[in-house]
Amino acid sequence: EQDLRTWVREAGPGDAWLDALRRFRRRELLRIGTLDMCLGAELETITRDLSSLAATVLQVALERCRADLQAEGRMAKAEPEAGKGFCMLAFGKLGGEELNYSSDLDLIGVVEAPASPESDVVGDGARLLEAVRSALTRHTSEGYTYRLDFRLRPYGSSGEFIHTLDSLEGYYHDEASPWEIQALLKLRPVAGDLETGRRMVERLQPFLLQERSATELGASIDGMRRQSMQQAARGMVCGLNIKSGEGGIRDIEFLVQGLQLLHALAHPGLLGGHTLRALEALSGAGILPRNTADDLRGDYVMLRRIEHCLQILEDQQIHSLPTDSDALAALARRVAGPRAAPEAFLRDLQARMQRVHTAYLHYLPGTEERH
Repeated sequence: EQDLRTWVREAGPGDAWLDALRRFRRRELLRIGTLDMCLGAELETITRDLSSLAATVLQVALERCRADLQAEGRMAKAEPEAGKGFCMLAFGKLGGEELNYSSDLDLIGVVEAPASPESDVVGDGARLLEAVRSALTRHTSEGYTYRLDFRLRPYGSSGEFIHTLDSLEGYYHDEASPWEIQALLKLRPVAGDLETGRRMVERLQPFLLQERSATELGASIDGMRRQSMQQAARGMVCGLNIKSGEGGIRDIEFLVQGLQLLHALAHPGLLGGHTLRALEALSGAGILPRNTADDLRGDYVMLRRIEHCLQILEDQQIHSLPTDSDALAALARRVAGPRAAPEAFLRDLQARMQRVHTAYLHYLPGTEERH
């Protein structure tokens, strides 16, 4: 953060600071990618660094956008502490500290309830969130910084852009769908007043700590999983999909999240957004056999490494293996080393995905009957 603040401060007038953000992100992606592809760092190190980079960019962009809005008279000056009461929280990969090289940032903004009727904290928060969205997604001569997605907020794209803690809690109490409760597993404050964000997470945690019907939960999660597979199939123009295909990343994530929700009331320590840590917790609680958890961990690491190798070169959300033989051979070498043969690489991957899907069907309640 200190480094990026210096880049932004020294960038010059106007929108030059936006280009500084984009250059900073590219520098850090080069560092992280070298650590990953050349030095063989563990997956958890890479995803943590990618998540920290995104949170840093969000924080510094938030500070700059607030200062600009206040200077333009479009936002009240916060006294005595600038930024008190406003927080951006992340769902998804960023919320779980599992970001990849080309992830969208799934975000929601919250503010403390206004202290008086004259306060416009909701309006100020909405203007600030829109300013950050514009700053990071707008294309300049240096490209864009991140894709921001606010569709996981209440009522999706038609919902309010910003929420108070009370209104958000009321929504999850009265109207949230099962998939929205599931998404709370990964909710984490990432920028702004983190204490406000932590209070929001604490207030929403009871919705995760509820008794649930195993059959109904399994049906709900499997329904979402199958919908995800259908959407991926409609858009598929390449080969095997290692994210949404049968036995892919989504199978592991949905299995883990289903077991977390099913057993969280008896084992609150299961809650958390990080897939590999959750696998360890499920094994420690005796919910998954140790050998199954170890297999799923190894398979998840391999699938995510393939995902990283697909995405790092072009910064695109690619999840399907190339069908061209030369491109597949190059991918196999990037993932498994310079001597890797594409045929053996593909056989190993298919065996892993079959094992993952078998575990998904076996351990998520009710799925075997529906398949």
